[in-house]
Amino acid sequence: KSILEPLLKKLKELGIADNIFQEALEGEEVTETIEDAIRQSLKSLTQMHSLIKETRKLLIPQPEEKWLLVTSAYHMPRAAGVVKALLWDNVQAWPTDYRTTGKFKWTPDFNILGNFYDFHIAMHEILGLIAYKYSGKALP
Repeated sequence: KSILEPLLKKLKELGIADNIFQEALEGEEVTETIEDAIRQSLKSLTQMHSLIKETRKLLIPQPEEKWLLVTSAYHMPRAAGVVKALLWDNVQAWPTDYRTTGKFKWTPDFNILGNFYDFHIAMHEILGLIAYKYSGKALP
């Protein structure tokens, strides 16, 4: 008797994919194939879980190591806040992709779409900083 038989019967009662499950109930070969697929998936998930646990150990900076946090300059405050929240003291910020020259211009700029995009990016990061701070994902 198949371990899937009660499930398949219930699905058949509910009228879900009658023909597929009817074939599975009638043919042992199909049922065994499904059971084999489930066993293989569980085995793969178990192996993946242990791999993830080992990888996480490698992704935590050790005291004697120096790591670089490389991200866009406009995103750096939020990324650095996350690093602080993780209590990783040996991470050096390395901002890239500066979007401005850092110099203020007194002349008007009528690039409306460009200005709106810059405003959108700034608001996204400001709201992200606020959300991360209050959710505990980042420290100021």
